[in-house]
Amino acid sequence: MIIKIAESSHIQGILDIYARSIEDSHTSFEYQIPSFEEMKKRVEQTLRYYPWIIVESERRVLGYAYATRFRTRKAYDWVCESSVYVHPHMQSRGIGSQLYKVLLALLTTQGIHQCIAGVALPNEASIKFHEKFGFQYAGVFKKVGYKTERWVDVGFWQLELKPGPPASTPIPWHQIPFEELEGFGIKKKM
Repeated sequence: MIIKIAESSHIQGILDIYARSIEDSHTSFEYQIPSFEEMKKRVEQTLRYYPWIIVESERRVLGYAYATRFRTRKAYDWVCESSVYVHPHMQSRGIGSQLYKVLLALLTTQGIHQCIAGVALPNEASIKFHEKFGFQYAGVFKKVGYKTERWVDVGFWQLELKPGPPASTPIPWHQIPFEELEGFGIKKKM
């Protein structure tokens, strides 16, 4: 298994995994599966500032993780929101943990102070997963999404990545020297 930065050749694999979260569960609040072009646009927009990484084996995407801006006001520059998705047939094999370990290291290197994770409830597996990485419960918004023919609560967990005041504005992930990316286990494009 190889960790890579997401690129165009990974979009269909990302979509295949994400579609299951839309169709079969309440973990995504989307109702329609995005088109290939829409998902490509989302990945490209994210990669302008935050990492979007995938785990690949034999050219098949097994899972992915990424971060996005938490809110748009300037004071939120040091906060992001993270997401991780693993193919249902590949869960409980450490893929999500591999992805999150690298994602959180990249975010820390960028200078991100807090990482927020939203979890559509109930989802005991996601809660345990985030708490394993040190995320702490921050609160819940009740009945904020309607999915699978019921109202869904969303809980929030947060992780402090860099304590204290910031040294500077966080840098885009792509400004991290490639040697450091290799240190996180990310492989170069082939």
